[in-house]
Amino acid sequence: QFPSEIAVREAKFNQKTFYTGTFRDITDRKESEIKLKENEQRFRSLSRATFEGIIIHEQEKIMDTNIAAANMFGYELSEMVGMSGWELIVPEYHDLVVEKMTSGSEKAYEVIGVRKDGSTFPLEVESKVFLYRGNQNGVAALRDITERKLAEAALRESEERFRAVMEQAADAFIIHDLEGKIIDVNQSTCKSLGYSRQELLNLYVEDIEENFASQGFPKKWKNLIIGRPITIEGIHRRKNRTTFPVEIRLGLLKAGNGKLILALCRDITERKKAETALLLEQEKSEKLLLNILPKPIAERLKEGDSTIAEGFAEVTVLFADLVGFTELAGRATPQRLVYWLNEIFSRFDLLAEKYGLEKIKTIGDAYMVVGGLPDPMENHAEAIALMAIDMLEEVAHFADQQEQSFNIRIGINTGPVVAGVIGRKKFIYDLWGDTVNIASRMESHGIPGVIQVTEDTYQILQHKFLFKERGLINIKGKGYMKAYILREKKKL
Repeated sequence: QFPSEIAVREAKFNQKTFYTGTFRDITDRKESEIKLKENEQRFRSLSRATFEGIIIHEQEKIMDTNIAAANMFGYELSEMVGMSGWELIVPEYHDLVVEKMTSGSEKAYEVIGVRKDGSTFPLEVESKVFLYRGNQNGVAALRDITERKLAEAALRESEERFRAVMEQAADAFIIHDLEGKIIDVNQSTCKSLGYSRQELLNLYVEDIEENFASQGFPKKWKNLIIGRPITIEGIHRRKNRTTFPVEIRLGLLKAGNGKLILALCRDITERKKAETALLLEQEKSEKLLLNILPKPIAERLKEGDSTIAEGFAEVTVLFADLVGFTELAGRATPQRLVYWLNEIFSRFDLLAEKYGLEKIKTIGDAYMVVGGLPDPMENHAEAIALMAIDMLEEVAHFADQQEQSFNIRIGINTGPVVAGVIGRKKFIYDLWGDTVNIASRMESHGIPGVIQVTEDTYQILQHKFLFKERGLINIKGKGYMKAYILREKKKL
């Protein structure tokens, strides 16, 4: 069996009627019609399913459309078929549509569409000519780009706000790519670096950053993550080659299919000056504190230790007093008196430093020093004895220089003490205990120009120094105690 087409004709011959028929095999035509129908059905199914509006038109008349187009313009599907396409576009854009259709351009272009209710909206159109139902027709793909236009407007507004913020900011804004090529800057950048905007747009970050290589800027850029800015410091170089410190906040931005870096740069010259001044003040305070307290004690105070008191099993304490200085004060001017005391005690301070001893305090014309605290010291008694001998020599030498009869008494004792910081204002590091009191009594009951020590100190030093036994002396509160006169260190 096969499809055929039959043509029948009537004819008369000798007054008789005859019929003739022709048969034509139309298998090929039927197959083409089926294929065309299937293609039309596939096209209609596709056009119904797509989110884009599809309009097939002959000249300006709409021959077919889809649901997306009907919904886009607010019509029923049946209403649109047969309409003039011009009804869907505002008149101001008719010439543009004609131009695009006659030129054969298949590139997308934008017009303003008109809905059934008269409202308008931005519309993107792509059109081309194709064969439809055996005729040359136009097909237009339509996209409502309202959301895109709103997004573009919002982006423009955002960019304008960003630009306004950039231009009004006192800090420098620099936008550059991942290679360091400068893309954009604000006026503050130009002002701080001394370049014009156009000059900066021809430069790279390494042209204005002194520490570009040493600080590893490219590596820092590579490790940036969007939404996680970092802050670093750098040194910017002006056009005139002078430099200044900056704090740089780096942020990674997404720009289309690529990425850019936003650098907010703040001149921190004044901050650095303030930090330097503060550091100097801290150093001054540190030195002042160390002039008042031993270093280990000062460190504990800085760490917030408010109660500092320790017991030491054995230390050696020295008291020294300038003999007759009170009477001398009545004859000298205050300035001269202070000068003498300062000179003598300053020499004692150098001796304490030389032997690793800790100066405790001065009271009037009295000087107190200790060996064996706050840091333990094995030879504390020996160090005190050596300092005492040098103190006699320093006083004698200074008296000769000043042509004055300065003299000194020195008392030394060895034993346990308690040491700590007392007071909240003008606090001092001080010692307490019988060892301290007896050392003081050794000085006050001593002989001018002589070093007097107790039995305890003598027992420690007798093998290294020469002594003379003074005998028993009456110590207030203690009764009679044996005392010794320290003369000199033994020769080896």
